[in-house]
Formats: sequence, structure tokens, C-alpha cells
Amino acid sequence: MEILIVLILLIVIGVSIIGRNAAGKAARAIEGDSEGERPANKATNASGGRWERWEASINRPTEGDAKFWRLAEGDHFFQVAGLGFRKTALNKFIASLKADAEQGFPFGLRLERDPTNGFDPNAVKVIGYTTEVSEHIGFVPKEMAREIADALPAETPLAADLKYVFTKPHESGDGVRARMHARLYIPGVKDPWWEGKDAPRPLIWKDD
Repeated sequence: MEILIVLILLIVIGVSIIGRNAAGKAARAIEGDSEGERPANKATNASGGRWERWEASINRPTEGDAKFWRLAEGDHFFQVAGLGFRKTALNKFIASLKADAEQGFPFGLRLERDPTNGFDPNAVKVIGYTTEVSEHIGFVPKEMAREIADALPAETPLAADLKYVFTKPHESGDGVRARMHARLYIPGVKDPWWEGKDAPRPLIWKDD
């Protein structure tokens, strides 16, 4: 009899644990944070609002002072900072961006150092461009800008490509709120720009 009671208790405990695990997975799936695929076109922010995700088509840097751009080694992804402070420029760029992308016109991001910036001498501007506009929309994150300044000569060309744009209507009803994710590029070690200079190999992909 005692053995039967122990077996019943073990079964009840096991069912309870399985139920809690299933409920947890279901909740994470609803939030888009399960072990499976995330929702294709939406991401949920902390306040529960819905963001629409747009994935940019190919826009790798093909212009500027370098001929052979390469992704910077390590954590080359970054989220454009300061978008909320440049709302007018941001909305102009996003409206033109989606129109140009649909028609196959060129678009992308340019990076410009901003040594006279009163808040951060290492600041790097992010310029969003299309065939119609060229707008200063934000900055490279401060931490990445400092790493760039520490690792590369001040005159080293920088570039970026746009990967993802998340947007949702602004609470004021005027334009959108946005998040943008991009990747950092620097000249590859075989690029003519490095002639006569010491290329910082730790910052270059090994396939260069």
C-alpha cells in the first residue's frame, strides 16, 4: 500500500512539472521568444506595443574611399543611436527608403566622423541616403565609436550596411518611432587605402 501511495505521488508531481513547462513554452511562443522561429514581421517591445519589422535588401557599401570593404571583426552589428532626437530627418529617410527599395533603387547608410561634436569627440554620424534624400539620422553607439577611435587611425574610412528597420506609429500621431540595425565595415587589408600604413589585422575578417 505504501509503495502504491508513493507511486501516485510521483505521478502527480511529474504531471505538474510537465504542465508548468508546457505553459512556459506557450507563453514564450506568444511573446516571440520561444526556441523555435520568431514572428516573421513583428517584434514586441517592453510596453506591449507592436513593431513592424522590415528587412533591407542588399546594400553593402560600394562607394567611398575604400575599394574592398570588409566587415569589422567581432561584434560588427550595431543599433543606430539617437534616432528619437532626429525625428524629422528619420521620417524623411524611412519614407524614401521603402519607396526606393520597392523599385530597386540604391539606398543605404554612410558613416562620417564628427570630431567637433561637443558631447563626444569620437562621435560617428549615421547618414541615411536614397536617390531622393541624404539625412543625418543618428550616431554609431558611443561604445563602438570609442573602440573605433582606439583601434583605427583617425582618417580610416568607415562604412555600414542597413540590415533591419523596426517601425511603429509615433504616439503623437506624427510619423513613426524606429529602431535600425546595421553592420560596420572598414577597408580590407588588401585595399589600396592601407598602402604605406599598418593595417590592424585583429579588426579584419580572416577571409580577407
